[in-house]
Amino acid sequence: DTLNGLAGDDRLYGGAGNDRLDGGSGTDHLWGGTGADHFVFKAGNGTDWVEDFQLSGTAQDVVEVSKAMFGSFNALLSAAHDVGSDVAITSGADTLWLADVHKAQLSAGDFLFV
Repeated sequence: DTLNGLAGDDRLYGGAGNDRLDGGSGTDHLWGGTGADHFVFKAGNGTDWVEDFQLSGTAQDVVEVSKAMFGSFNALLSAAHDVGSDVAITSGADTLWLADVHKAQLSAGDFLFV
């Protein structure tokens, strides 16, 4: 499934299966559910919270990152920082939060640069 948020604050739930979630602008909360999900991080998205990011296993999730924001994993990692039990990745006015994930847990395989 593909779920797209609109302008404003959205809550998107992927459910079972492999989903692609794009919160759009605003402050959005995204749940992929079961399956290997893709979460979109691009300019203009505002603040997005991925609430159930899976780092490994058959249902490993991926963040689709705009190459215009970050050209490489190393560039992205330099913009990431831990805040409590979460990691924030910031580019300009846009921030992607991965809940219950720490910067040290991230690997290049968690991101797809498009």
